[in-house]
Amino acid sequence: MSLYAGAAIGVRLFDTVEPATVAWLRAAAAGVALLIWRRPWRARWTRRAVLVASGFGVVTLGMNIAFYEAIARIPLGTAVAIEFLGPIAVAAGQRDPRVPATDTGV
Repeated sequence: MSLYAGAAIGVRLFDTVEPATVAWLRAAAAGVALLIWRRPWRARWTRRAVLVASGFGVVTLGMNIAFYEAIARIPLGTAVAIEFLGPIAVAAGQRDPRVPATDTGV
């Protein structure tokens, strides 16, 4: 829910800044919020943990940039529906044959 609320607010910024900039600003704000909430300096980080967290952050930012570029060009509802097709396809492909298809949302 918060992803789409943030996207709805972000669309209003497209008149003044590029969609990729909006995605960067949102990622920076999320980073600051996570720093305040989780306080990562209190724990000892391994090299692997830093690499995994960095990789996750880069992939998430890339996904958000692609999403914001999409909603700059097509309506928000259409972009969300297209974005949601991936998880629906995975759920449909991984479903248990004993469970009715309606239970997976397909």
